[in-house]
Parts: sequence; C-alpha cells; structure tokens
Amino acid sequence: MASLQINVLCIQETNTRYDKCPIQHRLQEITSPWFQSVKTISTWNKKVKSESRFQYGGCAIIARDNAADRYINAGTDPSGLGRWCWMHLRGCAGKTLLIVSAYRPCLNSGGADSVWSQHREYFDSLTPPRLDDPRDAFTTDLISHMKKFHSKGAQIVLCADTNFTSLIRQGNELEKKLSEIGLKDIVLSNNNRQQAPPTSATGSKPINCIAT
Repeated sequence: MASLQINVLCIQETNTRYDKCPIQHRLQEITSPWFQSVKTISTWNKKVKSESRFQYGGCAIIARDNAADRYINAGTDPSGLGRWCWMHLRGCAGKTLLIVSAYRPCLNSGGADSVWSQHREYFDSLTPPRLDDPRDAFTTDLISHMKKFHSKGAQIVLCADTNFTSLIRQGNELEKKLSEIGLKDIVLSNNNRQQAPPTSATGSKPINCIAT
C-alpha cells in the first residue's frame, strides 16, 4: 500500500470469517506491523452457522498512517449479512468522509453456498419473508444506509464489486440510485462509457464501481 501511495484500501470477496481465525491471522493483527498506524474493519455473513473459516463474499477496509489517524468510527451492514462495511474519517474544514466497501452478489450460479443463496435463505427465514431479489435488496439497503451519513453532511466514497454488467449503460438502475445522494462513478465519468476498462483481465465490461 505504501509503495503505491494507497492510503485506504477497500477489498471485496475476502471469503473469510475472521472470527473463526486465530487472533494472529485476523486483519488488524496481520496489518499492524506493516504501518506506523492502521485501522481495519471487516465483515462476513454472520447469519450462517458454520465453523469453517472460508465463506463466499465479505468485505474489508484498511486505512494506514495519516488516514488511520483521522479515524472516527467504523461499522458493518446492519443486517448481519456482511454485504458492506464502512469507515468514517475526519476530513478538512469540519467535513467528514465515509468510505464504503461493498459486495453485491452475482446471480445464483454457485449452489447453496453462493452469496446470493446465503442472502435468499436469510430473507426466506424472516417473518414475513422478504421477497426482494438479494441483488435488489443490496442496492436498496446500501443506499438507505449511506443516506443517513449523507444527510449529516458526510462526503462519501463507495468502492463496490457490483456484479452489474450494465454499468456502462447511461441511466442504469445503480446510477440512478447513486444519484439520489449525489454520487457518480468516477471510472465511467473519466472514460468513454463504451470504452471503459473491464474490471478483470478476462472480462469484457466494468462491474466494479468507485463512486464519489
């Protein structure tokens, strides 16, 4: 991070239940020797009863040195599904900065253990059951959560693996939702939409989003 001048790193698909790891293998303990100061937050689906350290999905944020020294507080998706985590930092001139790392599930293609299936099982267990598709529920709930900080004047940076293949389409669903709190995808804003770089070397479209 330091060599690349990265002050805050957002990670998606950590695929780890850190509460099942030995203390020395947890994110804060792993990263503490790397920097003068560091703050971390990580999340996973706490609704799944399992003793395995491996679990699909999950997110994390690592803030180092000057960014870590501006730490106010941090938290996770209040549903307990591990869909996002956030870190709140002191900014300049009385402003604050909310950084969010989020993971939106793919369409169910991985069987009962996929992130989509994990969320579907939880929604079905509610009384009454929540009928939303987990992908739609992610967007609705995340925007609602960020609005609480936005209403108090926080500036927001969202780093998300959206698994949304229509990001390059003008006026897409996610773009409309983000606009409700004044966020724009900076990758698309700084590139011709049709020529925006793919997220992965093997992909053909951007599915990740950095919105400010």
